Amino acid sequence: MLDRYVVGFQNKTLQPLASRMVAAGIRADQITVAGFGIGVVSCGLIAREYYVAGLALFLLNRLCDGLDGAVARQTHRLTAGHFWISHSIL
Repeated sequence: MLDRYVVGFQNKTLQPLASRMVAAGIRADQITVAGFGIGVVSCGLIAREYYVAGLALFLLNRLCDGLDGAVARQTHRLTAGHFWISHSIL
C-alpha cells in the first residue's frame, strides 16, 4: 500500500551506496545472502530477549533487502527477487 511512496525515496537514498558497492565488485546476490544471515541472527537475539541488538540487526537486514535491489538495478540483473506480483497480477 505504501510501496509507491517508499520505493521512490528508497531508490534515491540507496543509489549512492549501491554505486559504491557495484564499483567494489559486490554483487546483489552477495548482499542478499549477507542480509539473510543478519536476519537469522536478529531472530535469535530477539528470541533471547536482546531486543536492542536484535532490532539493530533487523534494521540492517532491511537495509540489505533494499540495497540488493538497488545493486541489481545498476548491474541490470533482475532475474530473481523483483516485484513479480505486480507483473503477474497486473
